[in-house]
Amino acid sequence: MIFGKFHGAIIIWSVLTYYQVYSSHIDSLKCFKDCQLQIENEPLKYSEFNNIVKTASIRTVYFSIFKGQQLLYDQSQNIQYAWIREDVGEGIFTLPIDYMGIGLSLPSLFTTNITIYFNESTQYCYDAASQDCRKRMIFSALAQFFRLASVCNVTNCGTVCRRNMTDGNKFSCCDQHSLSSQVDIDKCLLNRSPVTSILWIRIITIILSISISGGILVKIFNKYMHTLGKTTEANGHHVRVITTFKFQAIGYSYLRKLAKQSISKQLGFCCKIIMITVIVFGGSSLSILVQLYPGYFLASPKIYNSTISQEALTKLQIIGYIYALCTVVVLLPHFKQFYGRFYPYLSRQDQHVTTIPFKNLLQNSHSQLYFQFSTIVGDISNDWKLHHYSKLIQNCISFIIALPFILLARLEVVRIILFITDALTLHLRNNFMITRLYLYPIISCIFFTVSLLYSIMTIFGIWLFLQLIVRMIITSTSFVIAHSIFFSSIIVIIVPYLHYIIKLMDAYDRKGKMLPKNILSLQNSVSNQIDDNLQAKQGKLDVYFKIDHSQTNNKIVIDVPEMLKSDKIQKAIIATLQDIINSNHITLTDGISKIIFQYQRISPSQVNVTMPQCNEWYLCCYNGNKRLQQLAQLISQHLQTSTIDQFRAHLTPIYYSIEDIDDLICIAIPSQLFTYLRYYAPEISLNLWRVFYNILITTGIFVTFILTVTSKFNLVTLFTINSAIANTPIMLAATSIALKY
Repeated sequence: MIFGKFHGAIIIWSVLTYYQVYSSHIDSLKCFKDCQLQIENEPLKYSEFNNIVKTASIRTVYFSIFKGQQLLYDQSQNIQYAWIREDVGEGIFTLPIDYMGIGLSLPSLFTTNITIYFNESTQYCYDAASQDCRKRMIFSALAQFFRLASVCNVTNCGTVCRRNMTDGNKFSCCDQHSLSSQVDIDKCLLNRSPVTSILWIRIITIILSISISGGILVKIFNKYMHTLGKTTEANGHHVRVITTFKFQAIGYSYLRKLAKQSISKQLGFCCKIIMITVIVFGGSSLSILVQLYPGYFLASPKIYNSTISQEALTKLQIIGYIYALCTVVVLLPHFKQFYGRFYPYLSRQDQHVTTIPFKNLLQNSHSQLYFQFSTIVGDISNDWKLHHYSKLIQNCISFIIALPFILLARLEVVRIILFITDALTLHLRNNFMITRLYLYPIISCIFFTVSLLYSIMTIFGIWLFLQLIVRMIITSTSFVIAHSIFFSSIIVIIVPYLHYIIKLMDAYDRKGKMLPKNILSLQNSVSNQIDDNLQAKQGKLDVYFKIDHSQTNNKIVIDVPEMLKSDKIQKAIIATLQDIINSNHITLTDGISKIIFQYQRISPSQVNVTMPQCNEWYLCCYNGNKRLQQLAQLISQHLQTSTIDQFRAHLTPIYYSIEDIDDLICIAIPSQLFTYLRYYAPEISLNLWRVFYNILITTGIFVTFILTVTSKFNLVTLFTINSAIANTPIMLAATSIALKY
């Protein structure tokens, strides 16, 4: 009985299959009987196609199909017809659209386009045919077109395929091994599925790009925060903090610095915030649109009906308006401080609002992240056991919010958002909080909400923009590695170039980190050297001077050492030099001149001051000039009556001790001295513009090399392993020379 039922099912399935095949065969015959398409100038067009596929790098040839002036392209379904090369063409043809777009259109290097014009067997028969008959006619005409050579050779073996660009990755191809016989159009229309690995690559690149871009975001923020607390004031001098903190203890100095900004600084700060807002919103919008609507940005193949939905544009506009409003609110304190320079009543801050130095952002390690995660889980478990359901709900909400960041090891992002929110809220409250107690919670809540919303949108906007860049880099790199044979010459050229750029930027960053440590290590040596100079038995005092021609009487400007910092001595030096110049004893050229005094301590109460012999470089002693002798005697008396402590009081401190930054003792040096050491001092400096200049020069050499190679070789010989091997020694030598330079 069971065997009889099974046998009956087999018979029914066989009958239905035969009926479907037979009916499809009848439909094909009816379509071809009513109308057929033929390629216009078929031999000439095939010769053009054959010349194209002779290039080994061309793996997919897309067809732009016309009937007269009418484009035979189903824009509603985005059907693309193409010839794909045997074994290697399918991988390029079936790539997801977002992979092609985000991969910097690198797959287009393996594709090209050819225009084909069809003629109808009967006028207007194609337009009168059904959609099913139309695709059968196009497939049949293209398949017959590639049967002109009944047996393919090594260079042009392939088949004809079609793909619906908007319906996932389904595609269909004719059996390339049956092109020499009658083409089975029904088999050509059977849908296939691409290799699933490419879909997993898409998922993996998204996850990796989110995690890596989050790490980059944290590093950028830490570097920015690291620079904010470095410049401050000490004893009325602008100084640079050189102490290296284990955590970012700079929030208070940051808020304090904002309160002391000049007009130009306030405007500059506003311009920076506006620029950041534009970049963040533009970059995040681009990231969303490129990843959700990749076909709209794809250059090849052309996706005709790929448009950005009006709903997505409307949502982006709403987000943009909210972000702009939050930005304006954040800028209000700076506008108030700016206009407070002209309207003093605006700069008055509420005396009832206290600015409290708050503890600042700690840099997390991965172990701390897991510790925080375990703490949250433990709190949830304890609340459940103790039936503290209100706290349980709060901890569950915290767990849900923190879980994605914990999984990506990026919980620092949440803490960055909260830190920025605290800073902005405190700044708003300090400038706009009113004294009416019943409105205090409401206004404070509004300030916090706006600051939190601005912080979230800014941080996540930067994250989205970085995620797009990282995903593009990962996708492009993986594609180049997968086709490394083709890109071998480019890899040989680009890798040394990137190695040079990375080494150059690393050297700049490393010198910037080592300079404060080196300055700190010299603190005792500098102090000892100052003591030695002040207690020296003999020494040299250089007085620099120049004539200020902007003054009507050619006033003399001098720069004296600390041991001569006395109003009486400085006036005497100016008067003596003015007398020498007016008496025409000497003629000075434009620029800075120098006069030298040598001193020798014979006893604590006796100092002998002389002047060295004359030479062509310095203004020095004229034996017959009584004014200079009198000046030397006056300096001698000044040195005899002055003590070392008095000399030390005139010295500009090199190291400052600052104790009001989060209860830490910090060491600082004058900002101008640090700038000189960082950017201008010989041997130890490395100017950022110099780095950019070196990169520019190296890039010029790199581009010249690329243009020379591409002009010497065609693409067939350029993208080969032999070419890569030949260029390797040259690029290694060029990189070594560039690093030495």
